Amino acid sequence: MEESNVREENLSEEDLEQATQNRMAPGLQQDPLANNQDMEKRGNMVNENQTLEEEANEQMQTEDEESNIPKAARENLQGSDRVFPGGPTHNQVENWKQEFGDIYMTEFDDETYIWRTLSRLEYKNLMNQGSSSEWEGEELIAQTCVLWPENYGPEEISDGKAGVPSILSDQIMAKSGFAAQSRAQKL
Repeated sequence: MEESNVREENLSEEDLEQATQNRMAPGLQQDPLANNQDMEKRGNMVNENQTLEEEANEQMQTEDEESNIPKAARENLQGSDRVFPGGPTHNQVENWKQEFGDIYMTEFDDETYIWRTLSRLEYKNLMNQGSSSEWEGEELIAQTCVLWPENYGPEEISDGKAGVPSILSDQIMAKSGFAAQSRAQKL
C-alpha cells in the first residue's frame, strides 16, 4: 500500500484523477454525458426552485398589501359583494339573519328567491285573513316571507311563473315547522 501512495504523490493531478477513476467499480466510473445530464437536471431544479420562490414572494407581497387595509374595510369589501349577480349583498343577508334567523335561497331557472321562515303569530294572522282559496294562502305566505326580490307582491306574483308561489310556500311551511324531520314513532 505504501508504494502505491508514494507513486501517487509523484503523479500529476490528471494522472492521479485517472488512477482514482480506474480503481472505481466499472458501474461507478464517471460518464461525461451523465455529468451533462445531471447538470441539466440540477439546472432545471434550480429554475423550478427560483420560480417557486418568486411565487411565494408575490403571494407574501399580496398578503402584505392586504394587511395594510384595515380589517374592518376588508370585511366591508367582502360584505358589499353580491351573493349572486344582481342579488343582495352579503351584508344584506347578514342583516336579515340577525332580524329573522335562518335565511334560505331557492332557484328557479333564471330567478333566485331568498326567503325566511314564518313565525306562529304570522301564520295565525294569515289564517285569520280568511283567504278564499289555497292558492291565495300560498301567495300570502310567499309575500310575507320572500326577502328577495325586494317588494315581492301581487304584481310580481301574477306576472311570474305560476308554480313559484306554490313551491316557495311549501318550502317556507316545511322550514317553519309544518313538516316533521323524522317519522312519528309509536311508543
